[in-house]
Amino acid sequence: MTIRMVLAASIAAVSMVSAAEALTFKKGEVLGADGQMHVGASPGNVANLIANAKADDKPAGVVGPNVFVLVGETVTFVPVADIAGKSKSAVIEIVGDRVVQNVTGSDSITFEQVKAVSDMSEGTDIEIDALLESGDLADIDPEMLAEIEEFSSASGISMDNLLAVNSVIDALPEGEINEFIGELGALIDEGFAEQVDSFLSDLSEIEGGLNAIVQYESYEDCQSSGGGDVCDQVDALMEESDI
Repeated sequence: MTIRMVLAASIAAVSMVSAAEALTFKKGEVLGADGQMHVGASPGNVANLIANAKADDKPAGVVGPNVFVLVGETVTFVPVADIAGKSKSAVIEIVGDRVVQNVTGSDSITFEQVKAVSDMSEGTDIEIDALLESGDLADIDPEMLAEIEEFSSASGISMDNLLAVNSVIDALPEGEINEFIGELGALIDEGFAEQVDSFLSDLSEIEGGLNAIVQYESYEDCQSSGGGDVCDQVDALMEESDI
């Protein structure tokens, strides 16, 4: 999924609203050839809808009382009643949210979040698909993302590593977050930014590694808390590290 695909389809959906406003079915429902009411479209019609949309190169259209948006092989239906009478920007936001949430399967992710990451991805090492698969994107606030990008540019620490760290420390008490960030900043100020970035990249390869180094104060603490093999892997990495 690309933000351009979602944005183009969402914009296209705006022009479809007036064409379907006069329909009077129950919100979002259509009558299928089987005589049953279906939300969006009947199962038998979805494949035809996808094929026709691709053949006509039209990522959005109207079917029954719904606007549909096609992204890849996924069709999202938005009842016209939800967007009728709203401004163009509001329609794009509503449709964008529905598409992103349908494609990712997460109701927590918004179009604004995906767009914010996409806007920055061209000049950074962020991979949107990887964030969507990990679920980390649901915890990202666009303003916070801008701050992370600024910190990445100033410090030399990759966006991927900073986002991974953020997803782990976000659950910590504020005092511990500030302490962790302070220690990270001190290492960077001392000229260890490259080593820190390399260490974080290696640490992210260890399942549970970031959580372990943030959660436990020592190897012994990690072991006594049941950290198991993760403790050994993180300890070995720290022994090899230059920081």
